[in-house]
Amino acid sequence: MEKINRKTQIIILISLFVLLVVVLAVLYPFLPAQIPMQYSFTGSVNRYADKLVAVLTAVGMNGALSLYNIFTSQDKIPPKNFIVSILLTFISIIAISASLFIQ
Repeated sequence: MEKINRKTQIIILISLFVLLVVVLAVLYPFLPAQIPMQYSFTGSVNRYADKLVAVLTAVGMNGALSLYNIFTSQDKIPPKNFIVSILLTFISIIAISASLFIQ
């Protein structure tokens, strides 16, 4: 991770954001109208969100974190922040995709 320069980090973050937007745009027509957003310890759903709100929230959080990392890093994005941005993208895709199978 130390050998990746800032320009490459920015390209990776932008590419992952575009990947997230494309995947969610493809999944959107297949998503249920209500997406589970919070679960209890027993596994039951505590809160649902409209699919548009859930998708926009995922895109917004990822975009905001990526922009924060890009604009606040002088020399290089700190490794922890870079990894969190990457993980958030994949967790968002997995969590929203899971709603296709959970009712």
